[in-house]
Amino acid sequence: PTQALLDALTIRRRRGSIAGQVVVICGDILHSRVARSNILALTALAAEVRVCAPSTLMPPAIEEFGVTPFTSFDAALDG
Repeated sequence: PTQALLDALTIRRRRGSIAGQVVVICGDILHSRVARSNILALTALAAEVRVCAPSTLMPPAIEEFGVTPFTSFDAALDG
């Protein structure tokens, strides 16, 4: 949770607001506590969160966390 709070503070300081920002989290989403904490914090603060990982490292039903899953890095960064 501490890392997620620091990440949210950094986004707020650099971008002015977290609400409406598009944030892409890439990597091992299935096993990462930091990714999970960031998803919870950023979606609660009204950011659009996208997660990108190979299907083997993506939790089942990840959409229920309010994020958009991608397996393609380029597609996750599009827009």
